[in-house]
Amino acid sequence: MPTSVRKNIDRLCRLHAEAYQRHAADVRPLPGARELLRYLAEAGVPHVIATSGGMETAAINIAALGIDPVRVPAVTRDQVKYAKPDPDLFITAAARLNVPIESSLVIGDAIWDMPAARRARAFGVGLLSGGCGQEENWNAPVRPASMRILPICCATLMKSASAVE
Repeated sequence: MPTSVRKNIDRLCRLHAEAYQRHAADVRPLPGARELLRYLAEAGVPHVIATSGGMETAAINIAALGIDPVRVPAVTRDQVKYAKPDPDLFITAAARLNVPIESSLVIGDAIWDMPAARRARAFGVGLLSGGCGQEENWNAPVRPASMRILPICCATLMKSASAVE
């Protein structure tokens, strides 16, 4: 990749993170997200937050969700070679939990979550939360031959300020 392209990408990522931080007070968890994560923790279900955002923006979401980052791992765009729709985030998340990706459940609300789950060979559940519509989620079905629902990669459980999206 040419240096000028890399510099532009880095600049855009920095500007996005700065805008997200300016609107951090407007970031709210989706209804039921905190309860789901609390249930998973109390039930001893291994789970990880996997997001295409960098840690600068993920930290805002993690705090808003009330997640203890010491107890619940997070995998961000900073830690993988490729972001969604490539499967790297979800494969890395499963590895972080030391579980096979094929027996993992991915919950996401972005159009890229379901193709990434399918490519990772995980079971995907698409949430209709405004991040994308039913048509986009349904056109990216994930149907592995067999599945045991154990660990969960929570890709996106946040509703961002519209100015940041």
